[in-house]
Amino acid sequence: GAAGGNLGGGSIVDETPGVDDGNGVRITEITFQSAGGDSSVLDLTRDLDCDDDATTTDDAENFVFPTYKVTVENRTQTSITIDSVQLRIADSGPDGTTSVARTVVIAAGTTGTVSGNLATTAGCASQGFFCNSGTGTTSLDLCYPGSGDQVQPGTHNVTATVSGSNENGDDFDVSSRTSITWDCVNNCS
Repeated sequence: GAAGGNLGGGSIVDETPGVDDGNGVRITEITFQSAGGDSSVLDLTRDLDCDDDATTTDDAENFVFPTYKVTVENRTQTSITIDSVQLRIADSGPDGTTSVARTVVIAAGTTGTVSGNLATTAGCASQGFFCNSGTGTTSLDLCYPGSGDQVQPGTHNVTATVSGSNENGDDFDVSSRTSITWDCVNNCS
């Protein structure tokens, strides 16, 4: 993004630690990653000309598509298989979800992670977000994979639900909540 300094840093930690499905499976942490690593504020825009000099062409803002990582603890005596992760983002369109089929096996008594893309530009409608823009700032027109709902600026509650089964075929669903902020972040250095 074009204004605001580097607002990144820190990680978003699960606000309900210790909550599990009653069968020994729990989400211990939810983090979001952006250009600089774990971040509590994710970028909506990209500055293609950091020095605002039209004669230079190699000074675009560092940008990577935001991702999520959900850490799951398996306190059972059997392996578990995670089949899907759903992130429901409040106030982000009619559905506001990123729902991804993932197959991740976590051994008994261990911790594992499930990760994926939080936002994409594929199939997204134009939104036209511009923040105190420099000459090369462009909106990324981000949306959530799986639903196509547009990413909206601001802070939103996020509910992560991990679903799967254990070796015995017993199903589980475990959820946890956190929040995320989308804004125009200046990653020009």
